[in-house]
Amino acid sequence: MFELLSKSYPSKPKDSDKIKVRTLEMEALTAVRVALLTVYDMCKAVDRGMVMSDVKLLEKSGDKSGEWKATESLARSVLKLIYQLYILLAVIWLAN
Repeated sequence: MFELLSKSYPSKPKDSDKIKVRTLEMEALTAVRVALLTVYDMCKAVDRGMVMSDVKLLEKSGDKSGEWKATESLARSVLKLIYQLYILLAVIWLAN
């Protein structure tokens, strides 16, 4: 059962109320995934093998920990280098 309260509550915060500001990275990452799932749902009749990847936090600011920006990891840099070498070798092989 619900009980109705007779006291009315203001819809806007008073000047004396403290409003905490926080970063919303978890909410933003979740929203991106939900949007991707929506696109998947609309397109699954065409291709059920779609892949949702590379959703990551690139930068963040405005909280106690200060500003943060993503840096490329060493493993990713090495993989990119190997891929570029593979492409170069394929081009050289095809040229001969």
